[in-house]
Amino acid sequence: MLSEKTYWIILIIAFTGFALTIWFWLIPQEIVEYNLGVNLFTSSIFMVFTVVFLTWLFTLRERIQWTTVKNEVYGSIQDDLSNIFDGILDIVEEGLRFKRSFLSTKDRETRKKRGFDELCKLKDAKELRPDPIVLESHLGAQKPFESFLNIGKSLSDIEIKYSKFLSPQLTVSLIKIQRSIKLLDYASQLRTQKTLVPELAQQIETLVPELVSISLERLIQQIYNIHKMGIEFSYS
Repeated sequence: MLSEKTYWIILIIAFTGFALTIWFWLIPQEIVEYNLGVNLFTSSIFMVFTVVFLTWLFTLRERIQWTTVKNEVYGSIQDDLSNIFDGILDIVEEGLRFKRSFLSTKDRETRKKRGFDELCKLKDAKELRPDPIVLESHLGAQKPFESFLNIGKSLSDIEIKYSKFLSPQLTVSLIKIQRSIKLLDYASQLRTQKTLVPELAQQIETLVPELVSISLERLIQQIYNIHKMGIEFSYS
């Protein structure tokens, strides 16, 4: 099904083509009488300007509608990114220690700065190693990484509903976040296979933490990228 904007474009092309056909072929070849041809040409040009004006109004209406919901959409993205970051701190080494220290900070601006500084620290780290005990707890849960999966669905819903309003760069980052969360899910599913394929149990035990580490690194990088796009990261 054609979008409304595509429909307007097709109309503009059609009327423009019809007007040019009249002016450069039908009138010179005397296929239509001159006055009739001029009237048809004028009407076609008028229709082109009418469609252009309606297209402009349609675009303006979309922008006004987007402005009214932009803050809410960006706020939802910020909340989801903050929750991802919180989940990452629960998994990585020294993450829980930072959270305990962070919670003792009362000043809002200081908390905001400390959160962003920690984000940058994790982004620049050579490797994000998951805490073995905490990771084991997550993998052993009935629904491993459930909170991450829920956030991935939330971001997917935002992307679907507001895709035409989101910049290409933001859309790419949201897609990469969803892929990284799927990698976490894959790691948890892979671990369940070690009991089914005992001869690969040792390789799987080694591979799973590596996949989790890669996923967390990618998530941190995209949170930082989105922050640089103007949707400020705020962990509080």
